[in-house]
Amino acid sequence: MEEPSATLTAWLSELAKRADENRVRLAGLTPGAQMAEIERLALFGEVVICVWPDAAKPQRIDLQIIRGLDLLHQATSGPPQDFITSVIPCVELSQAIALERHMRKKYRWKRQKTRLR
Repeated sequence: MEEPSATLTAWLSELAKRADENRVRLAGLTPGAQMAEIERLALFGEVVICVWPDAAKPQRIDLQIIRGLDLLHQATSGPPQDFITSVIPCVELSQAIALERHMRKKYRWKRQKTRLR
């Protein structure tokens, strides 16, 4: 497996840190309040990235971009500094997919055309 670049490694570390911070904040809320906060985070971001632990990955996380993939494709280098990025902690990929479907249904998000994977 090829090692990620230093810029990508730093960006993934920042995503992991932000996911952990949000995970701690969400842990103190009731399930209904958790969902409301997750929706708020998702609606706030131009780019929304779900992140979960994955021991098999070099950075120990995996991710799914559920909104704003087109903006990331337009970026020419480095992380999307000019975009509002929301990071949502998940348990696994299926949770990220469920959140994307929920947001598409409730808020009429457009389906992502392509995936980074």
